[in-house]
Amino acid sequence: MILSNAPISEATHTICDWFELAVLSSEYGVYAFESLARFWDTLRNSEGKDPEGADDTEEAFIATVRTEIEARAELLGDCYPFHFSASGESLEFVEANVTQGGWIYTFCLLISHPSQGVIFDGKYQPPITNEIRNYFQACATYAAAGELEGNSYAFGFPRPDQSGFLEKLAAIYVSFGEGTQVVGEVPKGASVRQKDAQIDVIAWRPSADAAAGKPYLLGQVASGANWQAKTIKGGPIDSFHNVWFVRSPASIPTASMFVPICYGSIWDDSMMDAVNHHSYEFGHIFYRFRIPSLAQKGIKLASANANIVVERLTDLGLLIGWLQTQIVEMRRISLAAA
Repeated sequence: MILSNAPISEATHTICDWFELAVLSSEYGVYAFESLARFWDTLRNSEGKDPEGADDTEEAFIATVRTEIEARAELLGDCYPFHFSASGESLEFVEANVTQGGWIYTFCLLISHPSQGVIFDGKYQPPITNEIRNYFQACATYAAAGELEGNSYAFGFPRPDQSGFLEKLAAIYVSFGEGTQVVGEVPKGASVRQKDAQIDVIAWRPSADAAAGKPYLLGQVASGANWQAKTIKGGPIDSFHNVWFVRSPASIPTASMFVPICYGSIWDDSMMDAVNHHSYEFGHIFYRFRIPSLAQKGIKLASANANIVVERLTDLGLLIGWLQTQIVEMRRISLAAA
């Protein structure tokens, strides 16, 4: 195996992430609940008591894990890439059945655990370079389009089209309308090497009359552990509009944060409580239980409507190809370590 011992005493959502990765890295893409239960028994026997922080009995422990996985499947629908076996005793990953949103969920799962620790034991670690992390900005761009049912631009640096900051900004806001006007040159005191002014995604829903008042989103993308230092709510958005526009948009932007993690468990409301809490600081939070479905919706919207712009659609195939390669590698190393 390439995984650490099942984190029995950790929060349920962490155990479920471990379980999903056990499915993904197993030779045939199947992992049994009974195998997870053995870790509970082993820990209980080694400590001479029930595992601290875990459920009181093996049955209760497995029931909690099943409930959380069922909740994930219900919430995400066809964007959840795992499914129960016919007997219900195992969880399975069948690559041929994975939807676009399912691949994005799998990507979010993998980049949520980039290093050795509670999940991976060090034999394998996802080779998450800056180029791979940048695929998450593409996922965020798709999700913003799905959320607003409109145009979505990938503004974060580095931009695949290699456009300059003011060049790209001007092109986006000509399309935005409302008489918005970007500055023609860098204002005095501002950085001449500005990359993206902390704004990674710019999206809006076109209005029928082209006037102000349309849904408008400005998003920050954070795929690493330092996401809590990256809010754009308040000052950064005000600075973006005040510094880089002669006339800023009249529509009011929604500050948003895109992260690949899950904040807690669905079954005990810890996920909802955490998202509610962090929303005061970060604005509208898009995370692993929201992004896949919205991203799939955004991709389909762009395919069906030539008037809608959703950038970085070609990155989806590259993302899926990388994931397929990693699944093969995980299984190869797991088999060799068995």
